[in-house]
Amino acid sequence: MEDTSNKAGNTRREVLKFGAYALGAVGALGLVAGSAEAQVAKKAAQSAVGYQGSPNGDKQCSKCQHFQAPSSCRVVDGSISPNGYCKIFSKKG
Repeated sequence: MEDTSNKAGNTRREVLKFGAYALGAVGALGLVAGSAEAQVAKKAAQSAVGYQGSPNGDKQCSKCQHFQAPSSCRVVDGSISPNGYCKIFSKKG
């Protein structure tokens, strides 16, 4: 059988195994960093999304997928009225 070790004495199999571990570690670090960035994301200011305390026709916060009862929103900062409205209204599915 042929010797497949390099100058450092590592076999091809060892080099490939180390490369696979290194790639896996880099991928795992990327996932952790990505989730940490997502958690740090800030909510939009009410003024930035044109929030108002009254509905716009039949569009109101209580009918929006971002609204969290009793008075908050997943994407807009501050106290949110169920009867309010903003430009990022997205009707519940």
